[in-house]
Amino acid sequence: MTPYAQLRRWVRRASVPPATLTRALVAATVASVTSLGLFVGAAALLVLSAAHPGLRAVAVLLVVIELFAFLRSPIRFVERVSTHRLGFTAVTRWRMWLMRTVGAWSFARWSQHAHGDVLARSLHDTEELQDLWVRSLVPALSSLASLVVADIAVAALPPRPHWLLPALGLLISQGAAATLLVRAFPGLVVRDRERRRRRAAFQSQIVELSRTTPDLDLLGSAAYAAARLDVARRSLTDAEVEIERIRTRLQAMLPLTALGGVALLAAFRPVAAPLWLVGAALVLVAGLEVGATASMALDTAVAVTAATERLDDLDEPATERSRPWPGEPTLVVRGLVLRTGTRTLVDGVDLTLARGRRIAVTGASGVGKSWLLRVVAGLDAADGGTIAVGDCPLDQIAESELRRHVAYVPSEPGLMRGRPADVIALGRTPSRAVADDLAAVGVLTDADTRWEGLSRGETARVAVVRALAIAPDVVVLDEPTAGLGPRDTTALLDLLEHSGAAILVATHDPAVTAWADEVVSLGGLAPSA
Repeated sequence: MTPYAQLRRWVRRASVPPATLTRALVAATVASVTSLGLFVGAAALLVLSAAHPGLRAVAVLLVVIELFAFLRSPIRFVERVSTHRLGFTAVTRWRMWLMRTVGAWSFARWSQHAHGDVLARSLHDTEELQDLWVRSLVPALSSLASLVVADIAVAALPPRPHWLLPALGLLISQGAAATLLVRAFPGLVVRDRERRRRRAAFQSQIVELSRTTPDLDLLGSAAYAAARLDVARRSLTDAEVEIERIRTRLQAMLPLTALGGVALLAAFRPVAAPLWLVGAALVLVAGLEVGATASMALDTAVAVTAATERLDDLDEPATERSRPWPGEPTLVVRGLVLRTGTRTLVDGVDLTLARGRRIAVTGASGVGKSWLLRVVAGLDAADGGTIAVGDCPLDQIAESELRRHVAYVPSEPGLMRGRPADVIALGRTPSRAVADDLAAVGVLTDADTRWEGLSRGETARVAVVRALAIAPDVVVLDEPTAGLGPRDTTALLDLLEHSGAAILVATHDPAVTAWADEVVSLGGLAPSA
């Protein structure tokens, strides 16, 4: 995908309301034209007053300039508020996309980032994307609009038609400069990507050598470490110098464009009063500021592209999941296969989870019990086999439907701080008497209860009550009785049994295996009934 296509995709993802975008562009354009008019008008006033010393001759222009000066600050304020509101709206939409994207990841995908800060970094990247609007698109478009307004003024305001050719030449030179900036963007993105790659290699080299250099120094080979680091440093320096060289060339183009416009005026020698000649020359000089803004917008777009690439790495094709939960809620697993690397953990497991059926999965640690549970709950992917509810494949059922009918209780439940009603409901509407369920498993609460530090056993019991709160058809539990005494275990199993749901539980607890209708042993042992 080209850099421009990548930016367009993120602009579309922002889904900024047209009214907000229009307000920001109009405010920025008016502010830019106001600054340009104030700069040109002040100098033109000096020329006019020199030619016509009477106050009447300059009164009208003086009033216009004073109006520009008076309105400049509030217009700039409106521009900044509108632009930042636009950026805030875009960031909000991008973060909604981010949450939907990472929220649909499988457990395996999340585990790839278990030791990183992917979510914090991604939130920072969406914040950085705000610059796509605030410091790139809006300034670039408003600067272009102010240049067009200035060129029209140069062509139309003087009283003689000889100004049309200079204005046309000026427009062509500015268009050529804009074209060079546009064409330079993809090359800058490629070089910036290479620079980031070399910087990462340099930083990793520092980390690696920081661990080995003391040993190399004892062996008299510290020069080897220094040489390796120097190679990485030179590589990074070369990439930075190359980007700086391109930027220097682009920045040098801006004053050349202004000088080219002045040369056009000298070449065509349009007939006009000194006021128009000075005004046109000042418009050309003011174009330097516009060009500098366009150059800054280009640099910002290059920097933002790095954030879009990192965020695009988080995206993955989503499985179409739109089918409703079937009326026949029996969940059937056939020939389930789970592999890690070259090792097969689970090979050909069959399960049938009908309402009221209780199946326990046992086996030594590391044989794939938790993985099997996550696959059955639709949270992870299998390497083979099929899982269906009735005649509907599990991976085709809509996520909202799946979470309403299949509850999963991990071995270490989270989100356990706060008032019981909030901890249990999690934004849902419970369909069971939650207080009665809590009391049944020995957790007593009242209106003033606030959970702050539940014990492991209390956490396990509360997590089961939370899973049953919306009366799911299937409940999948990972070691729910670990850390519970016999009485609490019996109470928890009674609650699960009377829920009427199909139960799949991974366990090492003999009480649970004795309670189950079927026991499936992983790790080479035959299943038992």
